[in-house]
Amino acid sequence: MLNKVKDKIQQDAEKKWIKNGHRGLIALCTGAGKSKIFVNIAVNNPKEKWLLVVPTEKLRDENWADEFIKWKKKTRFNSIDRACYASLSKIDVSKYDGICLDECHNITEKNSAELSNYEGKLLCLTATPPEEDVKKDILYKDLKCKVVMHIPLDEGVELGIVSPYNITVIEGFLDSTNKNIETGTKTKKWKSTEFDVYRYKSEVIRKMTFSRKPVPKFMYLDRMRFVYNLPSKTINAKKVLDTIPKDERTLIFCGSIKQAEELCENSWHSQSTKDNLKLFKEGKINRLSAVKILNEGENIPNVDNIFIVQLDSRARNLIQRIGRGVRFRKGHTANIYILVAMQTQDERWLQKATEDLDSSNIKYTSINNYG
Repeated sequence: MLNKVKDKIQQDAEKKWIKNGHRGLIALCTGAGKSKIFVNIAVNNPKEKWLLVVPTEKLRDENWADEFIKWKKKTRFNSIDRACYASLSKIDVSKYDGICLDECHNITEKNSAELSNYEGKLLCLTATPPEEDVKKDILYKDLKCKVVMHIPLDEGVELGIVSPYNITVIEGFLDSTNKNIETGTKTKKWKSTEFDVYRYKSEVIRKMTFSRKPVPKFMYLDRMRFVYNLPSKTINAKKVLDTIPKDERTLIFCGSIKQAEELCENSWHSQSTKDNLKLFKEGKINRLSAVKILNEGENIPNVDNIFIVQLDSRARNLIQRIGRGVRFRKGHTANIYILVAMQTQDERWLQKATEDLDSSNIKYTSINNYG
């Protein structure tokens, strides 16, 4: 029954794409099988020359190969040219009958320049339509790839193509007691509390905004990085992890590499020396921490819990992370934990990231209930 529902969704999406002149954006929640749409199109048009564009080398060389192998179409995959978005501007796209932009929210003005006059078939795939106006203009106006089908996460749950989920927001507060944060100037340093440092950074931004002075971007980034690396976040995260059974498969999303390595014996990030992701996929380890590297493009089986130690304001990133845990299996309900530092930007990021989700699936609790 599940495969029949997914097959119909994929067939309907392809028909709408064809009706729109073989151009369009298909946004299906993780687990709906959007990759199969491109497999079908490529296989049904064996004489066409296609280019597949992806954000990472791993997706380019491994994940998509696995997808074609799963459907016993490896020969067709070998005839498809593949590239990352970073090198798209160097490719002569005019020689292709069709181009598939996987995870198309990675498009930018720079890497889309070569596509502006492209007249062939164009298929854009993502789990979430772009949020940024610039990317909307590129995809919808410049490339004429309007959204031809969109099935968001909650609709996917209703259709039974992904598992239901519960989100638990765990509220903590900045440490206002321990002076363990180094601050000050280059010539004069001193220790202060998380609360005082955050208040100072925010007050500087507020005063500049109030006086209508332009706030330098680095000031916002500095405050963001500060929240991402709060010592109290790591302490609170350990309390939550202690309550999650170790035999349950848990994926932990962190704010930094340092935090990922502190919270879990096995981590996966840009500096990893051991392929812990492979071990996690194979079920040889039950816990894995990561930063942003697993936000998209990975098919990770049988994840029970998603623990988001640090989120940002992009709903897309939250949906992508939740998607790692809601792949359908009978009787499964995904547990999503989100740790939030109250009275900081964390609260605003949470509000923004969850505004399109079913609020009945979200409950709130205090870190004081843990440990």
